[in-house]
This record gives sequence, C-alpha cells and structure tokens, in this order.
Amino acid sequence: EGWTCCGRVGNTPDDEYPILLDLPPCAADAAPGDKCVGEDHLPPQLDRASVTAAVEQNDDDKAHGAGTVRVTFKARDDKAGIGTVQYRIMDPQGMSHSGYLDHDNAYGPVFTGDPQEWKVYELKLPLARGSPRGVWRLESLDLHDKAGNRKHHQFIELLQ
Repeated sequence: EGWTCCGRVGNTPDDEYPILLDLPPCAADAAPGDKCVGEDHLPPQLDRASVTAAVEQNDDDKAHGAGTVRVTFKARDDKAGIGTVQYRIMDPQGMSHSGYLDHDNAYGPVFTGDPQEWKVYELKLPLARGSPRGVWRLESLDLHDKAGNRKHHQFIELLQ
C-alpha cells in the first residue's frame, strides 16, 4: 500500500521511477501538517459574498481598452487544501476567456498552511491594447482541492 507522488512515471527512458510513500492513517486528533492519510470527500468552499470583480483601465491607454481585470474571493478547504483554481471571464462581446489562477499552493501534491483558514485569492488578468471596451464579467470559478474534489461556481446565467 502506498501513494505515487511527484514526477512523470511511465515506460520511456526519460520517465522517473515512482516514489512510494507509506503513510499511516490519520488519528482522530491529527493536526494540520501531520504526515498521515485521511479521507477527503468534500470540495473546497467559496464565500460567494466575498467575490468582487472590476476592470481597472490604464489611464494612459483608456481609449484603447488596455487595463486589468481584478477578481478577489475568499475560499478554504476542510482537509487537503485548495489546489487548482480555474476561472472563466466573459468579455463585452460575449466571448469567454479561461485560465488558471497562480497562487502559493497551485502546484504540488501538498498544501502548505492551514487549509481550513479562509484565504483571500486575487486574480489579475491584464487586458491588451485593443481589448473590447465595455463590461467584463466573471462567468465562473472552479475550485479544486489537493484530493481531487471539485466545485463549479457559475456566476452568469447562460440562456440558449
């Protein structure tokens, strides 16, 4: 019994050998940071009331659409900690733009810190010169934890 971690594992010469870790089950009184294995079936939590989104126009390039889309929100997880955060932004012409938020725990198999503590996350998406002028909207956020649980949060009702 073990857990495969950290690296490409396969059958080509450049692949790495798997690293197997034998971790004990977590005790009922396990503290964050204890090296043990526990079950995690719940997705990360988003404080929907904390979500803000705004566009800051560059003063020197206001007429040409350059600026920054800023989205902030608070999130936490019960055990494994927040990992990947995917966003989708809708431009004034109705086109969707998606990507991933880069944050302290975005990469790697282990969360650093207290996963149960509410943390403020901030997305800064630079808009290039010539970007459409008008209202940019936060379409959705997908929060993933380090255990693979995911929660999709839709902010724009899409009608067909």
